Amino acid sequence: ALTPQQQQLVEQAVQHVTTDNLEWACQLIEHAATDKAVQNTDDQLAQFYQARAKHRERERGPFYDPVYFSGRYPTALPDQLRPRPGGLQSHHQRVYDDFARHATAAASAAAAAAAAQQQ
Repeated sequence: ALTPQQQQLVEQAVQHVTTDNLEWACQLIEHAATDKAVQNTDDQLAQFYQARAKHRERERGPFYDPVYFSGRYPTALPDQLRPRPGGLQSHHQRVYDDFARHATAAASAAAAAAAAQQQ
C-alpha cells in the first residue's frame, strides 16, 4: 500500500503526463478524423470525378450532368428559373447581379444605421 505522500506523487505524475500529452492526443484524433472525412468524401464523389474526366476526354464544351437537370430540385423550379445546359442565360445572371447590388446596398445602410446609433 502507498503512503498518502506517495499517492499524491503518483497523482501529480499522472496529471503532469496527461496534461503534457493532451494536446498531442487531440491533434492525433483530429488528424485521423480529417483523413477519414477526406477519404469518405472522395469515395462519395469518385463517380462524379470520373464523369467529368470522361467528358474532358470526349468533348471540349462545359460539363453538365444530365441527371441533375432531371432531379427533384431543378424540376420543382418554374420553367423560367430552371437551369439549362450551357450555363446561365443573361436574364438569369441579371437576377444574381440585382440581388448582389441590393444586398450590398442593404448591408451599407445597416452599417450606416449602426454607426449612427453608436454616436
